[in-house]
Amino acid sequence: MKCTFIVYRFDPEGDGESRYQEYQVDAEPTDKIVDCLNKIRWEQDPTLAFRASCVHGICGSCAMVINSRVELACQKLVRDFKTAHNFVIEPLPFFNVIKDLVVDLTPFFDKHRAVKPYLHNEQTPPDAVPAQTTVGCRYPAVALRQGVFAHYEDRVSRLGAYQKTASNPLPDL
Repeated sequence: MKCTFIVYRFDPEGDGESRYQEYQVDAEPTDKIVDCLNKIRWEQDPTLAFRASCVHGICGSCAMVINSRVELACQKLVRDFKTAHNFVIEPLPFFNVIKDLVVDLTPFFDKHRAVKPYLHNEQTPPDAVPAQTTVGCRYPAVALRQGVFAHYEDRVSRLGAYQKTASNPLPDL
């Protein structure tokens, strides 16, 4: 199906004026908006600038305004919009535009660092275990010291899940 994308364009090295440019894209209902933008960049206008890193909705770099709503372009499909296959794509509001759909996220990251949105541990870390000190394939020696792993027969007897019978013998260790 034919889709019309009206994309905000701004090139500070050009005339410095913002404008909207219209593109026609052949798209399927299951195509992501970021895929359509890639088609525009690959097939029609290689100067179109936008961010898209993971394309799986994890990083948020493809956030933009799609039909007046802030969305992730990698999570929205063409069929998600009831706008007769017409899309208006704009950069995020409240940010300075660097070029086209790319905005300056420096203020956001400055605030993010100031808030320190991660866990703060006031305790000193435990003694480090040498990397080569492991049991089996993936069980670190730390777990052994903490008593997480006990001998197989001890675990079975504590759980009571198995009984040593002729039909269900426990393996000899």
